[in-house]
Amino acid sequence: MKTTKFLIAALAVMVAGAANASYTYGSADGGTISVYEPWQSNTYSRRDSSRFSDKFYIGARLDLNLAAFENKYSLAGGTEVPASDSYGTAMHLGFDLSAGWQFARKWRTEINYAYTGVFSDKDTEYTFDMSAQHLTLNGIYTIREWSTTSLYAGLGAGVGLLRTSFSGTLFAPGAESDKTTIGLVGQFMLGVEEKLMDNLYLGINYKLSYLTGRKQGVEMFDGDTFESDISGILTNTFGLGMRYEF
Repeated sequence: MKTTKFLIAALAVMVAGAANASYTYGSADGGTISVYEPWQSNTYSRRDSSRFSDKFYIGARLDLNLAAFENKYSLAGGTEVPASDSYGTAMHLGFDLSAGWQFARKWRTEINYAYTGVFSDKDTEYTFDMSAQHLTLNGIYTIREWSTTSLYAGLGAGVGLLRTSFSGTLFAPGAESDKTTIGLVGQFMLGVEEKLMDNLYLGINYKLSYLTGRKQGVEMFDGDTFESDISGILTNTFGLGMRYEF
């Protein structure tokens, strides 16, 4: 009799526990499962790392670039020119493209190509044009996930092509005024993504990048040499784009 009462009591405890337990149902969709909590009458989604499968992706973004650098000038002779130009927010539009691999639930890596657009500064006697291209390898970590939104940060490093040119009445006809050099690039990024539908994400991104500078000389009309010494270029980039997984 006592044994029977004990079994009934144990069964009652098990039933009560089951009534208050969390249940899962449905199938995983992109690493997300639904969870039902009876005592809260609440259904929500969460990530399930045990059901993660790696994916490749491509992305494209339109960028607004604000570059900060200094351009110092010097001459071999005595013609007067400004000592330097300092730019704090040299604004120009660009774009970037990426191809990557989501190899863990919170980690991905990508190859990123960025074109910063053309910055132009026109003075009285000459015009200065500058553009850059970056090719970097980035590592990206998802800091926080909500149901359809995620916050991420990343670091990257690579190489950059810096192109500059001078034109105007200061320079000799036919003088070599364009120069392209290879430099080093380092960058930090922070962004937010919203899942619009299966495998498609809309994101906003901030990127801080640094490209090493270099020197350039252009022959002038009087035979002198106009020299430009461009410091390292620090660029704040604000981007809007899409990412597609497959």
